[in-house]
Amino acid sequence: VLYFFSSFLLIEGYQHMPSGVATVLHFSYPTFVVLLMFIVFRQRINLLQGLAVLLALCGVSLISGFFESDVTAIPLRPLFTVLFSGFCYATYIVILRHSRLEPMSSFKLTTYVMGLSTILFALFCKATGASLLLDNTTQWIYTALLALIPTVCANITLVWAVQRIGSTPTAIMGALEPLTAVIVGALALGEELSLGQGVGIGVVLLAVLLLVVSPLLMRQLKKV
Repeated sequence: VLYFFSSFLLIEGYQHMPSGVATVLHFSYPTFVVLLMFIVFRQRINLLQGLAVLLALCGVSLISGFFESDVTAIPLRPLFTVLFSGFCYATYIVILRHSRLEPMSSFKLTTYVMGLSTILFALFCKATGASLLLDNTTQWIYTALLALIPTVCANITLVWAVQRIGSTPTAIMGALEPLTAVIVGALALGEELSLGQGVGIGVVLLAVLLLVVSPLLMRQLKKV
């Protein structure tokens, strides 16, 4: 259910804001992970994590256009929709790490999660009267490519990367994903960003990167 809502709300956000902005907002989920671990499991937040949380909040404010008055400002409803998609994904991650599902094979778990999410999407389409069939061959080809390249191939290469270079370097490289979305959106889709939103995207990416490397940095600081 959490994976379903995470995907559905993110796709919904793409309808109301540039894809790069939506992806960056969704990738604020490491901030939610830190906050959930603090609230639910009383895990301490170190100085770098606290700084990252504050940076993420500032970045989201800049992205939303809170400090601007031009047409690039994003309405609050789609903004919170995408942020909630990140919250759902963060909750999904926390539950995985603190449940009996943790020892399960990643391939097996992904198969069940995506399979059940497919059923939930089908039920949602049925409830809303939306057709499950695509209109033409081009849509089938694009959908198949989306399923194969950025979904299946991305998950497989992610597992390979973790096995070969470790989780921290992989997570750092993964932080480039929203940056890629911003660049592709600007170059290929003609999406426009205000200066404030561009700065906000950079601040959120910095916050995510800081969260990823904070354990390593804290260990180095303790040695010093």
